[in-house]
Amino acid sequence: MPAVKLQGAVPVFISALLLVSLSGWLAAVLALWRSYFGMFPATGVVAALADAVLRGQSPGHDDGSAFLVSYYFPPFPILVAAAHRLGLEWLQALRAGALLTGSLVLASAAWAAHAMGAGRRGALLAPALVAATYSFKASGIDGRADLLAVAFSLAALAAWTRDPEARGWTLPALAAASLLTKATSVTVPLALLAWALGRRQGATLARFGARFAACALAGLLLLLPAHGPAWYASALHALATASPGNSNLLRAPAELLRYLGTCGELALFATLAIALLAGRRMRGTPVAAYGVASLLITLAVMTNVGSGPNHLDELGATAATCAAVWAAPRLSRRTLVPPLALAIAVLGGSWRDLVPAVRHAGAAGNVRAQVIEAVRREPGDVLTEDALLSLAAGRRPAISDGAALRPLSLQGDPRALRVVEALNRRRFSLVVLDNDLDTGARWYRTVYLGEPVTTALETHYRAAGVLDGYHLYRPAAE
Repeated sequence: MPAVKLQGAVPVFISALLLVSLSGWLAAVLALWRSYFGMFPATGVVAALADAVLRGQSPGHDDGSAFLVSYYFPPFPILVAAAHRLGLEWLQALRAGALLTGSLVLASAAWAAHAMGAGRRGALLAPALVAATYSFKASGIDGRADLLAVAFSLAALAAWTRDPEARGWTLPALAAASLLTKATSVTVPLALLAWALGRRQGATLARFGARFAACALAGLLLLLPAHGPAWYASALHALATASPGNSNLLRAPAELLRYLGTCGELALFATLAIALLAGRRMRGTPVAAYGVASLLITLAVMTNVGSGPNHLDELGATAATCAAVWAAPRLSRRTLVPPLALAIAVLGGSWRDLVPAVRHAGAAGNVRAQVIEAVRREPGDVLTEDALLSLAAGRRPAISDGAALRPLSLQGDPRALRVVEALNRRRFSLVVLDNDLDTGARWYRTVYLGEPVTTALETHYRAAGVLDGYHLYRPAAE
């Protein structure tokens, strides 16, 4: 093929990849706009916190009427609260928040690729590859804070690449915004610390540290109307003293290999990212330090048995962005291997994730009409494991985050013990669980709700049927 024709075909090819990956993601969001497919109790936590914001409350600043404890930080729940205030139902507010933050991730990926020297082609190819990854789309139809934190983190990487010695304020501001969004989003500070120490650039580290602290403090002050400092203090205290779930050191590498084996696009992008970062041009750069830090943080988080694909969002987006930087200049060459591999990855990943979303959007468990109606009509108090069920039924959730109940109840925390006491007194006339209490007892007891809550449920409540796949329980006879 003549060089001029090959050069002209590259922009068309990249645009086609971008169109396919974006269409697959947006089509899934549209198909699921009124479906709860992909929504889990962790998503309901965000909605419960957003509801508390609209009531003028937050973790660390509540009236004691609900178990308002969470490991989530304020920015994303505030965004969801704003969407709900604008008139969207809770489900649509969560999806709108995920749509907006996903778009920010794609924009940050484009900026980062351009900053790494990939030019306009790389800036278009990066969001095309990021939008094709399974982890991005799983969070892009979910409603968690991860994508917002990733957007800030990738943007900080772009700023750091353009400003290696951290002389400006953009880098520390974006790094602080990422940390203020998600507790484990410390990739940039960790990478810059290692990078500066390795190069003996104490001035760079001191300058970044001072400005990072100043920006974080400014962010806390901006969040005062939502009780930001008290909210952060509550979440950090819960993370430090009552971590959710259990940890297993072998789980992290096993899970990472499982995702790489299951999701071909992630495996391809990771391989190309390694090829880029191991090359002479990127060796010892901020990008290389960022990639290593992101991998280490992901492995640390995924030792927890409660971690999921959302914890791969940053690593997956970083790998896809680096893959775009590696591939962009090679698409003009006469070999068909790079474009063919990218086309298969994008087309295959987009089709794989779109089909189940469209196929299962209308399933009873994803529409939830019967169980929501049962919660709405219940005359007494209701406890739902997934707070989103209560909110959809027009009720305030009795618990915000079931994952925090286990460690806090075992520690004798009065907030968690209020829930246990309420169950012992049979205060709730209806309890709705995601799983059967008999077959899921081990999960509830040792990982999620905890021994005190599970024992109270087993002692004082009896099965009362199943609606839309959710298990209903009512107080046992005296």
